[in-house]
Amino acid sequence: MQRGFISIPILIVSILAATLVITGSYVAVIKYQNYKKEQISEKTRLEELIKTQSKSIEETKKEIIKLKSESKTELIQPLAQKFTISDAIKKWESAIFQITCEITDYKNRLLFSSGSGLGFNLNDGSVFFTNRHVVYPDEASGIKECLIYKRGVSPTKLNLNNLRINNKIDFGHIINKVIDPNFSHIFGGSTFCKKDSAKLGDEIIILGYPVIGSQNDITVTDGIISGIEEDFFVTSAKIDHGNSGGAAILLKNNCFLGIPTFVLIGDIEALGRILKAEKIVFD
Repeated sequence: MQRGFISIPILIVSILAATLVITGSYVAVIKYQNYKKEQISEKTRLEELIKTQSKSIEETKKEIIKLKSESKTELIQPLAQKFTISDAIKKWESAIFQITCEITDYKNRLLFSSGSGLGFNLNDGSVFFTNRHVVYPDEASGIKECLIYKRGVSPTKLNLNNLRINNKIDFGHIINKVIDPNFSHIFGGSTFCKKDSAKLGDEIIILGYPVIGSQNDITVTDGIISGIEEDFFVTSAKIDHGNSGGAAILLKNNCFLGIPTFVLIGDIEALGRILKAEKIVFD
């Protein structure tokens, strides 16, 4: 072997060794890079998972707060609207009057019809309404006069020239063009129950002057709404000839529900009908 020259085998071995070193280093670099990428990917996945969980927790907190708020409203609302029978009587008794009508029948005999009715003032006058059968019963051929009265109020003669009746819903009313000082309520507005506010099972009271009630003052009977018809509510509250034409009050809102009007008698029980306030229309 000549000096200054490397033998071919040694050269080949050196080249192979260098190639292995370079290849190993490259593979190591690739593996390291892949490892870093996997770490970054795992970190990103964990960050997304934490972000998603945090969002879910916030949404759950909001839902809990909303449910708590709704629960408080449900608990507080009925208490805010709870009225007693005494509250209803205090508010509505001044609107209710006794009415007695002198009528003649088809044989020209003089008869008397009595019941209850309500007086309201309007923007430019006043109105008194009751059941048709109170002012004009089936056996009547004519009306001579009708008086309304109550404790502390002098009897007042109604102007029968303005009498209008509706046989279909058993409703009668008289409109006058002057404000009546004996009427302390304004017709309509927030004192009347909103449409569809009454539900089955709701408590009501009937205010009026039934024949079997107090001889000197208003009488109260109570019950529930037992059924709902197109023009009437069905009720278990006692209604007789004297307190028909009075006022039915929805106790939960202390609002005017309608006019107690008549009774259907079954084999065991009798259920009264209340003309809905929304059906009261003046012509």
